[in-house]
Amino acid sequence: MVRISDIAKAMQLSEATVSNALSGKGRMQPQTREQVRQKALEMGYHTRRRHPKPACANPIIIIEDFGTNFVDDMLSGALTQAAADDLFPAIYSLGVGRGEEMRAPDIRMLNSRISLLLSRIEDKVSGILYLSQYARQVDGLMADLPIPHVTVFATRQDGHPYVHYDDHQGAWLAVNSLLKLGRKRIAMVSGPIDSMGMYLRSSGYQQALVEHNLPYDPRLVRIGDWDAKSGYLLTEKLLQDEPGIDAVFAQNDAIGFGAMQAIKKSGLRVPTDVAVIGFDNTVFCPMCNPPLSSVVPPFEAMGKIAFYRLLEQMTAQNAPGTAKHMPSVPVTRPNSTSQTPFSDQKGNPLIACTLALRDSTGHTAE
Repeated sequence: MVRISDIAKAMQLSEATVSNALSGKGRMQPQTREQVRQKALEMGYHTRRRHPKPACANPIIIIEDFGTNFVDDMLSGALTQAAADDLFPAIYSLGVGRGEEMRAPDIRMLNSRISLLLSRIEDKVSGILYLSQYARQVDGLMADLPIPHVTVFATRQDGHPYVHYDDHQGAWLAVNSLLKLGRKRIAMVSGPIDSMGMYLRSSGYQQALVEHNLPYDPRLVRIGDWDAKSGYLLTEKLLQDEPGIDAVFAQNDAIGFGAMQAIKKSGLRVPTDVAVIGFDNTVFCPMCNPPLSSVVPPFEAMGKIAFYRLLEQMTAQNAPGTAKHMPSVPVTRPNSTSQTPFSDQKGNPLIACTLALRDSTGHTAE
C-alpha cells in the first residue's frame, strides 16, 4: 500500500506538504498541489472516503457517437473508475456521426445537443464526463454549464479541465526506439500541418533526433493526410528523392500501412532495409504484413483519471461523490530527468503513451 511518506520521499517533500496537497489544506502554489496529486495518481495512492456517498449522486457520460475509434477503451476506463466509487453512470450519445466535419465540429451545435439532452433527463445531473471521438481542441464546449464537467481526448485553452495523452512523448518513444536499433536516417510522414497532434508529434520526433546528436533534416519530412493513400504516395516520393532512408515514423497507423506498401513496391524490405512504426495501435496493426509496430495511447487510463477528476470537482462544489480509489496511471515523460508527472500549464494531465513493438521494426510481436 502506498503511503503519504512514500510520496513525500519520491518527491523530496515533507509529509505535511504532501498531506495538505492531497487534502486541499494549507497554503502552497497551485502548481505544487497539482504535482503532488498527479504523483499520487502515478504511484497508486488510495484516498479514503470522508463522507457517505449521497443517494442523489448522478454523474453521466456523454459520447459523440457509438462505435467510434478509441471510445470503447475510454468508456471502459471511466466505468471501472466509477464502479470503484460505487457509481454506475448512464451513457448518452449525441448521435453526431463520424463525417469529416466532425474532426473540427461546430461547438455551438454540440452545446445545443447537450442542452437538449440535459433537458430530457428527469434526474438532476451532478457532473458530466465528455468523451470526444477525435483528438482536437474544443474551447467553449459546455463552458456555460453550472455543473462540473471534464473533457477526454480533446484539449482546451479556455480554462476548463480535460485529460489527454502526451503526443510529444509518444512520438519521442517511437523515434527513440528506432534510434536504439541503430537507424540513422529516419523520415517522418505526417498528417495535416494544421493539426495540434501533428505539431506535437513533430516536436517529439525532433527532440529524439537532437538527443542522439542527429540533425533535423526537413527533406526527410513529408506532410499529407491521415490515410493510407497519402502514406503510400508520400513515402514513394520520399524514397525516390532521398535514397538511403532506413526508417519511417508514420504519425498514424494508416500512414504507416501505406508507407510499408510503398517500401515493398520499391523493392526494399521491411524492416531489414527500412523499419516502420505507426501511432494509435489500431486493431489492424497485428494483421499488417509485416505486423506494424505502433505507439499505444492510454485510452483506458484516460477514462479512469478523467472520471476521478470529475468526482474531485463534484466534491469541491459540495456535490455528491467523493473518489476513494485513485487510478494508477503513468504520467511522466520517460526522457525527463524530473520525476514530476507531466501536465499542461493549467495542470491538466497528459498521460504517457507506451509502445507495441512488432515485426515492422524488427521486434518479435508483443
